[in-house]
Amino acid sequence: MDTEMRTETQAQTETETQAQTEAQTQAQTETRAQAEISGQKNPAKISRRGITGSTLKLIAMLSMLLDHTGAIVLMRALVGYGVLEVVDAEGSAAFMAAHAGLYYTYVALRQVGRIAFPLFCFLLVQGVLHTHDLKKYLGRLFLFALISEVPFDLGMFGTVCTWGYQNVYFTL
Repeated sequence: MDTEMRTETQAQTETETQAQTEAQTQAQTETRAQAEISGQKNPAKISRRGITGSTLKLIAMLSMLLDHTGAIVLMRALVGYGVLEVVDAEGSAAFMAAHAGLYYTYVALRQVGRIAFPLFCFLLVQGVLHTHDLKKYLGRLFLFALISEVPFDLGMFGTVCTWGYQNVYFTL
């Protein structure tokens, strides 16, 4: 009886091993076919194409940094040079003749910064879809919104707290 059970167990094991081998062979065949289609020589090095979430985060952060540099640093320079005192076409022409490079750099940095918000919104949705605990995820977002309010207010208004105008985190 023990011999019969061992024989059945061995037969099952051999059948499972054979099925696994066939599945591996099928997977290797598909990988080779994909490599031939894509023109790659080494099937083991097939990778996904596209931009990763980490790359999107870096692009969004760089874009945001450039935007904030324009909004805080260059805008203060423009205000210091009298951009707010320009009230007519003659004054505008004189200001632009003297400070056109600074103004166009400001505009370019602000335009590049516009890509940050849609990227962060996309990443936020991905985070919501893939999180295990939505309450903790939203709690962390709210906490970071509160923490980032102080540097935002210092940079934009020169005060520690201005509740009349919040950073974009509260919009998310």
